[in-house]
Amino acid sequence: MTKKKTTNQLVEDLARAVQKGFVEVKEEFKEVRQEIKELDQKVDKRFDKVEERLDRIEGFVTGHGNRLDRLEDNMLVVKTKVGIR
Repeated sequence: MTKKKTTNQLVEDLARAVQKGFVEVKEEFKEVRQEIKELDQKVDKRFDKVEERLDRIEGFVTGHGNRLDRLEDNMLVVKTKVGIR
């Protein structure tokens, strides 16, 4: 015949089970935090690369803008000399 547990024993068993559950959840949160940290680092590296590429593109476009401005100025001079303007 099985011996019935007292209320105190049942409460202690429940307390141990709850404590064990909290410890397991805490460990899972540690793992999740680590995964998030690793993902953040990957995202930061990707954004750094995107920023570098955008900086290069911006320099390229700015350089062409300056060239276009000079070409427009030169065309104005040519038009003026030819008498179109």
